[in-house]
Amino acid sequence: MQFSERISRISVSSTAAVVIKAEKLKAGGVNLVDFGAGEPDFPTPENIKQAAIEALRQNFTKYTATGGTRELKQAIVDRHRLDLGSDYAPEECLVTVGGKHAIFEAVAASINSGDEVILPVPYWVSFLDIVNYAGGKAVLLETREEDNFAVRAAAVEALVTPRTRMIIINSPSNPAGAVVARAFEVPFRRRGQAVPVCPSRLSRPGRGTRA
Repeated sequence: MQFSERISRISVSSTAAVVIKAEKLKAGGVNLVDFGAGEPDFPTPENIKQAAIEALRQNFTKYTATGGTRELKQAIVDRHRLDLGSDYAPEECLVTVGGKHAIFEAVAASINSGDEVILPVPYWVSFLDIVNYAGGKAVLLETREEDNFAVRAAAVEALVTPRTRMIIINSPSNPAGAVVARAFEVPFRRRGQAVPVCPSRLSRPGRGTRA
């Protein structure tokens, strides 16, 4: 079978490779801790299990709106307002199946072939493949351990070109743990050019993404 050209732009997931290797070692009797997938070390809370069971009993099993039900979106914006002081309407909320899906959608909807995406290093392994798959060109922004892997506005600005279409900000950074300050601002306009920021953040009580 001949695969599409865009498939050749992405690599085998290093996270999946680690998980597979860990499973193989465990099956061989090796006692180890798997840091591959980054899953919680506790089971699904009982109230969530019961809510899922109740939904099944009520036959809440049919197709819903692709971007999420009205009730779910309202709950999300209410929680975001409570936690972060935002003021979004449900119409501005899009529900995805996970953080990676949300980031993929944001990148795919925002960049064209050859567009540049500034990506601070070190980065979560999926970022580079998502940019490559969408046809973009990742421009790597090196950060320094002695500077706590901080992303500096001046360093970002130095990489902005007429082809720049996005800057991916991961805070707290995976894997470095660096946090971008709220006051972080970059002069994203150059010769009238606007550069959107695609942030990936951790949110209570689980992992969330806002783009």
